[in-house]
Amino acid sequence: MKSAILQSSATFLIVLISAIVFKDDKLNKNKVAAIIIGFTGIIVTNIGSDFDFNFKLTGEGFLFLAAFFSSIGHVYMRAKGNSTNAVVATCFQMIIGSILLILLGKLGMKSTLVWNVKGIMLLLYSGFLSATAFTLWYGVLKYNKAGEVSIYMLFIPIFGSILSATFIPGEKFTINIVIGLILVVVGIFVLNMKKE
Repeated sequence: MKSAILQSSATFLIVLISAIVFKDDKLNKNKVAAIIIGFTGIIVTNIGSDFDFNFKLTGEGFLFLAAFFSSIGHVYMRAKGNSTNAVVATCFQMIIGSILLILLGKLGMKSTLVWNVKGIMLLLYSGFLSATAFTLWYGVLKYNKAGEVSIYMLFIPIFGSILSATFIPGEKFTINIVIGLILVVVGIFVLNMKKE
């Protein structure tokens, strides 16, 4: 679950990069408070699991780099949203990423993948869900400020934890998940409060 915290750092990077890139997407008190509250929710969700502060470049370092480049991609899509087709951008992103991951996997690991009908169907289903999610997300970025909508990405690790606890044997639904979800919702509420 430590990876959830590192992946959620993309949310904060998007807000910070957007504040630098876009004149109309500056930091304000609500954004800063929402980020702090939302990130606290992610941390609370992970307390009591294998959360520790060990940092390895090939583990947590790569997760942080992935979050960094993901945030750059989101800000880029916000900047180029009017001239870039979200479906085309998603297709290129997923094809290039898949090719790189397959090549790295072939070079660095022994293949344990078994190809059968069920596995192929699950792969296609997962690909379809990911492509749909990215296409919708890029559509949202096209019409909204990246720094304001990125806080909603904090729901990803929270709902990932809830779904894991619901559908994966051995995973537990804890009070920490409930408290974390409440903090994320409060963060979103604070972000969307009218400035006085």
